[in-house]
Amino acid sequence: FISGLILKLIIIPASLLSIINFLDWQGLSIKVSLLESAMAPMISAGALAIASNLAPKLVAAMLSWGLIISFITVPLWYQFIF
Repeated sequence: FISGLILKLIIIPASLLSIINFLDWQGLSIKVSLLESAMAPMISAGALAIASNLAPKLVAAMLSWGLIISFITVPLWYQFIF
C-alpha cells in the first residue's frame, strides 16, 4: 500500500505540476486543482470498497495512513504551488 500512497500523494501531483509548468498554465483554478490532486484518498470511496468487501484491511490502511501522511504532504505542496 506504500506504493499506492506514494503515487497518490507525491508522484501524480509532481507530474501534474511539471505538465502545468511546461504548458505555462496559470490561474487560481489550476493551482486549486493541483492541490486537490495531492489530498488524501477519498473516505467515501474507501467506505464503498470496504462495504463491497474489496480488500477491507488494505483499504482501511490506505485511508488511515493516507490521511495521516497528507497532513505533511499537503502543506508542502501548498508551499510549492502558491
